[in-house]
Amino acid sequence: MPVWTDRSGASFATFVLSGSRRIDQRFLSVNFRYWPIDTKTQGIYKLKTTTQAYNNLENGQAYFALFPQNVQQINITNVFLAYYDSVGPQVFLQPIFVFEGEPNFMAFVPAVTPPWTEE
Repeated sequence: MPVWTDRSGASFATFVLSGSRRIDQRFLSVNFRYWPIDTKTQGIYKLKTTTQAYNNLENGQAYFALFPQNVQQINITNVFLAYYDSVGPQVFLQPIFVFEGEPNFMAFVPAVTPPWTEE
């Protein structure tokens, strides 16, 4: 399954270049995020249905990665499961529903049901 960050389209590795011809002045910043995978730990948990996740979205219980300004209606065009990778370290990759829509809309809803989550 795909892995998403809190910024739509953002990479796990970013570089800011200066444009200088001098090699020692080309890179202004370099960021790379990597968290090692613990292959010995596993878990079993129940996922929400798409309807439950959509209800969470309608109630504002979502992270809105892209949200258009001054728009009265958004048409959801795609829904899929993915994993969320946070900026800070976390014990596991969190399963999420990704809602994409028009115009320029993307939201994440946690996919795991209670008792493993608070609702």
